[in-house]
Formats: sequence, C-alpha cells, structure tokens
Amino acid sequence: MKFIIISPPYNIEGEIELLRYLFDNGLEYFHLRKPGIDSAILEKSLIDYLEQLPEKYHNKIILHSNYDLVQKYNLKGMHYSKNNLPIRDLNDIKHQSASFHSIDEIEKNKYPFSYVFLSTVFDSISKQNYKSSFDLTTVSNFLKNNHNRVDVIALGGIDENTILQTYELGFDGVAVLGAVWKTFAKTGSIDVTIKKFNKMKELCLKSVLMF
Repeated sequence: MKFIIISPPYNIEGEIELLRYLFDNGLEYFHLRKPGIDSAILEKSLIDYLEQLPEKYHNKIILHSNYDLVQKYNLKGMHYSKNNLPIRDLNDIKHQSASFHSIDEIEKNKYPFSYVFLSTVFDSISKQNYKSSFDLTTVSNFLKNNHNRVDVIALGGIDENTILQTYELGFDGVAVLGAVWKTFAKTGSIDVTIKKFNKMKELCLKSVLMF
C-alpha cells in the first residue's frame, strides 16, 4: 500500500522541520499543495518552501500547481484536479496523478496516471463539512473486479483507525492530511507526530502482510 502525505493548505509554523523528519522516517510521496495561499504570491512561496528542503528530498515531492517548478527542482512529478487534466504527453514526466470524486470519473479517465485519489472516502479529518458520500460496497466491488484499472488511493478521513479498512476495500494506498497536521498543530510536538506517522506507515505494511 502506498502511503502518501499531503501538505496543509497554508504554511504553518514548524512545517518544514517536521517534513524533514517525515522524509527521514521513510516518507516517499509528499503532495505539496497550498490552496490557502494567494495565487499572486504562490509561486514565490513554493520556491521558498522548496529551497528550505535539502535536494535529496526533492524527488519525493509532487506539485499540485506551478508545474514549471517540477523540472527546475527535479521533483517527483505533478498532480492534477479534474478541472486541469493534462494536455501534454505524460511520458515526459516521471510521475503524474490526479484527483477524482466518483467511480464514474475514474472509469472515464483515459490518462495513464501513476495513481488517482478518490475522495472523500471517510468523513474528512481536516474539513468538518466534507462528509463521505460513497457506498463503500459499491466502491469495493469496483476496486476488486477491475484488475486493469489505475491504482486508486483513498483520501478523506484516513488515520490509524481506517487504514486497514481501506486495504480490505481494495484500495492501493492512502493519502493522509488531517491526521498528521492536526496532530502537530494540537501537540506542537514533532516526536508525537512522528510516532503517529510511523504507526500509520506500519499499518500500511501490516495490511499487505495480513491479508
């Protein structure tokens, strides 16, 4: 199971320091998206963000905007919303992924993405008004009976209490946002947050070994 962390929507105190620890503890997929930052200053903010991170981490970072920075900083790749799906040849970028909100959108997709997010699978941790609208039996039937499909990553309400369930449903990985950043905001502790991160990462590995 892929284990993915998504950045908070705006910069928070201690974020870069915590991120370095996440990478050092085995984070392989980090999605950098900052919808909370004004578009007029977003590119400068992203550049400042990337330049605070050692280059050895850059090939683990996937951008959700300002895609010219992907090659400039030798990042892992880029991620699209359903409203800005790629018009370029996917072969020239190492990693490309996308967000979808229904099984129908996934079925109609023609792009060979590395994986796609499906949300909101469980009630969101980071956004109180984002509730799951899926019939999980229907989702599971689709995931388990379509063997040639793109890898599907569960997003929304993912924490240590739901990771094993996502594997049982047939998902190929999980994307985590609130479970990490709300823990850090609440405790202010890198150690506590890393402990939670490691527990979730281990559950992703355990799920594959158990079933």
